[in-house]
Amino acid sequence: MRLMAKIVVTPKSLENYGADLEAKAAEFSAILSSMDEIFASISSSWEGTDSDTFVTKGSAYINNLKAVQSALLEFGNLVKNCSVGYNNILAGFYSFLG
Repeated sequence: MRLMAKIVVTPKSLENYGADLEAKAAEFSAILSSMDEIFASISSSWEGTDSDTFVTKGSAYINNLKAVQSALLEFGNLVKNCSVGYNNILAGFYSFLG
């Protein structure tokens, strides 16, 4: 006999998960801001083509990470919106049953 895991999803659990994702995106954003400051400091302190290359590549990497942060934030918003939709479906179902 094969047992299947029971997954329970509630509107509140979706809302909480979405809020957690948004919080992680905010933390990630703060880290990226610190990295921007570090690269700005390096750019003003170091000289030469090696410095320019390092800062350029580092900035490109940070921009890629900013895209990840943005996707995380968008996904958090989506999950929270799903909780609203889920609540609406449940309300409609319960009103249908009377």
